Amino acid sequence: MRRVEGGVSTDGGTGQDRGSTTPTQNIHFEHTENGLLAPPVPLSVAVVIGGVIVTSVVLAYSAYAYRVFRGKTPDNGWEG
Repeated sequence: MRRVEGGVSTDGGTGQDRGSTTPTQNIHFEHTENGLLAPPVPLSVAVVIGGVIVTSVVLAYSAYAYRVFRGKTPDNGWEG
């Protein structure tokens, strides 16, 4: 597998981002068998856990807001 750092191939390169003047932390991607780039497993796990937490918070808040405002609409709607 060929290693890629920060979007720049390290085949004979220095491994630093040539387009930036400030130092950056590079994420090392690996080429998979089908030629695609894959992030490291801990990064993928962190993204999934973050998505589950954010989705849970949004659903909980939506349920709370629905419960608080249930039955508060006027009989003829908001426009009349």
